[in-house]
Amino acid sequence: MPSAPNRAWVVCILLATSVSGCATTAPRNAPVADKVTPAPTRTVQTIRLEPSHVDGQTSWIIEPDVPRIPKIHGVEPQLPPHIEQRLSRAFDLAQRGATYSANSEFREVLALCALELDARNNLTTHRDALHQGLLALDEADEISGQRIDWSDMADVRLVTAGHSTPVLHNGVPAGIDSIQAVQLYYSFAEERFAYACQEMPGASLAYYGLARTFVQPGTRYTHAAGKAAMLQRVALRIEPKNVLAGNELGVLLAQHGHLNEAESLFEQCVATDATPEAWQNLSVVYARKGDVTASRAALSAGSKLAASHHAMKPLAPAAASSDATVDAGTARVTTEMTKKPDSNNVASEVDENQQGIWAKLNLSQRIPNVFRR
Repeated sequence: MPSAPNRAWVVCILLATSVSGCATTAPRNAPVADKVTPAPTRTVQTIRLEPSHVDGQTSWIIEPDVPRIPKIHGVEPQLPPHIEQRLSRAFDLAQRGATYSANSEFREVLALCALELDARNNLTTHRDALHQGLLALDEADEISGQRIDWSDMADVRLVTAGHSTPVLHNGVPAGIDSIQAVQLYYSFAEERFAYACQEMPGASLAYYGLARTFVQPGTRYTHAAGKAAMLQRVALRIEPKNVLAGNELGVLLAQHGHLNEAESLFEQCVATDATPEAWQNLSVVYARKGDVTASRAALSAGSKLAASHHAMKPLAPAAASSDATVDAGTARVTTEMTKKPDSNNVASEVDENQQGIWAKLNLSQRIPNVFRR
């Protein structure tokens, strides 16, 4: 007869067996559920690899996410993989309409760029500069809008006294109002932002994307256009070949009446890497300045460039709703096309019997929307 300890083991084994049987064996006449929720499935694209093993079997891997970072001729992001992945995610969020999330993600990308530069030089100056720039934007919001009387210098002094941004620490100059104070804060932020990522050209795309989030339709940011213009200037200071930032800054300046500066920027864009959008924007600026001849030729150049793009890519998919993925490196123009078109050549470029420049641009009805991004 088994001893007491052995009897205990036998009892444990029998109990475990009976419990296991109850858990895995269903009654013979148990009803079967009519509606069973299937396991979630994901549509993935796989890439076939040539056999490289001794058994000769083919391997498969899942294709990585499609990069969303815009391509610009002559500009290579050259970012570390983890930063490039975050930048791609930021543009993807912007394309999907998640503007506020994209804004936060672009800020994180800039922070990673600053940390990377500090790690290379064993410093903290770049991250400090980025923090100071972002703080200046936030503090500028406190001296604008409905929080204070914009014309009351006493209110400006009261608010700025507790700020960390040092531009008015020595006292508010006589006669300054809140708008001028905000401009001083933005100038300080521009210098800090430029220093924070000056040695990393890929950060120019992050500044460009961040600026676009401020002026996207449906968003509500204080002094959105001013912040966007300042950030686009930073993007150009870091990488002068960033034609996306140049075109966007030109649009913002033209919309606020700075036609000469906008003209210079658009001409620089078509000289660096022409796009149909830049030519059309330049055409609009020429027209607003009264130079109809130059406007006609610029519009014709943009139409020809767009037609050549279409001819080269007859099967290309439709463009995304956001222009963040525009490939600005697919077209080049000759040096002659970057200059103001000569009136002697206009007759051969544009058929006078066709619709006139004013009707084509339809300026009287579409003033806010004539510029292309």
